Amino acid sequence: MYWLSKKELYGFTRRALRFMRNHPNELSLDKIPGEVVSSKKYKRKYRIDLHGLWNDDASETIIVDYRYHLIPALIHELLHEFHPNWTEQRVLQYERWVVRGLSKKQIVNLLKQFADCL
Repeated sequence: MYWLSKKELYGFTRRALRFMRNHPNELSLDKIPGEVVSSKKYKRKYRIDLHGLWNDDASETIIVDYRYHLIPALIHELLHEFHPNWTEQRVLQYERWVVRGLSKKQIVNLLKQFADCL
């Protein structure tokens, strides 16, 4: 099991806080409708609930669904913003490392800054 160093965690939180402070219009809290996808292997349709959404278009808006865990979803979508070329698997892996390593103070600061953007 890999853990991020304190330096890596502080680097991420500084970058996240700076992004939220400088781009408050690009963050929102909203209900995101799920998507229905079909599986050829099992010949069934599945509903996928999205916890967050990062629009890669000109608006580059990050939307976090308030019905789910805010911190992991926010971190996940910020990672997409910071590293658009990363695969979804890489983003999920790094998100877990960040969430596991954050201190209570870092979580409070992220939540306060996110609330200021709304």
